[in-house]
Amino acid sequence: MGMDLTLPRDGYGLIRRDDALAAGFTDDLLRALVRSGDLHHLGYGAYCVVDDLPTPGPERDDALYRLRSLGAATYRDAEVVLSYQSAAAVHGLPCLNADQTLIHTTVANGGGVRAQRHAHRGPLDDGQIVVVDGVRVTSLVRTAVEVSCSTDFVGALTVFDGALARGASREELAAELHSRRRVGSTMVDRALRHADPLAGSVGESWCRAQLIDGGLPLPRLQVRYALPDRRDAFVDFDWDRRLVLEFDGFVKYGRLLRPGDTAGDAVLREKVRQDRIEAQGPKLIRVIWRDLVSGRVPALVRYWLRHVGLLAA
Repeated sequence: MGMDLTLPRDGYGLIRRDDALAAGFTDDLLRALVRSGDLHHLGYGAYCVVDDLPTPGPERDDALYRLRSLGAATYRDAEVVLSYQSAAAVHGLPCLNADQTLIHTTVANGGGVRAQRHAHRGPLDDGQIVVVDGVRVTSLVRTAVEVSCSTDFVGALTVFDGALARGASREELAAELHSRRRVGSTMVDRALRHADPLAGSVGESWCRAQLIDGGLPLPRLQVRYALPDRRDAFVDFDWDRRLVLEFDGFVKYGRLLRPGDTAGDAVLREKVRQDRIEAQGPKLIRVIWRDLVSGRVPALVRYWLRHVGLLAA
């Protein structure tokens, strides 16, 4: 990396233009570092170091949107309350195919869309505002419900899975949801009924949504298998220990890398893990993101449920 790391960063890892200029740097230098790929311009007078970001893909997109939201919320002492997808990003709530073009806030008066910001008009009491990482955002419960009401079934299931995993209760979410009845609320109710805090990723939530919509028997999540090397394996989906489904996301094997490993080492280690699980009886199948996009997961699972005798032909 060619950039000068003495550029001032704040507690979020953001490089503020005002701070950089005060430290003797210039706009020409900042623009040059953006052109060279060392910095990413976030807007609201803020930049981030590209090497600090995840590898290109959905995780990088999410990280950039979170930084943009934080930058907007703290831009020159802005007094805003982040909401909807922006609050979800700060809470760390998973969102599937979230619209990350706008920064979302909620205001008591006015509202509208301008300058890459959507100000939603609505009442906010003190109990619905929390401070996360030093910025004001709508509460976890309100955020999850607002996002779920602005998306489809799989999007709502994903965000509810995440909210339950982060400590929200199903009762709190239901109360917030039922306080704001609207078109599509039946779909959101259905998503909340099926939400599960054990979902491990956006992909796993989407996979489960396809199983639900396909009318298939639903699996248990994060089921433990004791392996011969005294290590426990937790599988994503399990049907009666006769069928196991694992979702392999964009970076799964990258995350499995140990110091000195190659990608091939991680793949081989995962193959050994699969063999040891299957030695205990179940058939293990895998799906990837492309399978979710194509919608082929229900047909694949239906075939194997029939094959292992868990679904009538």
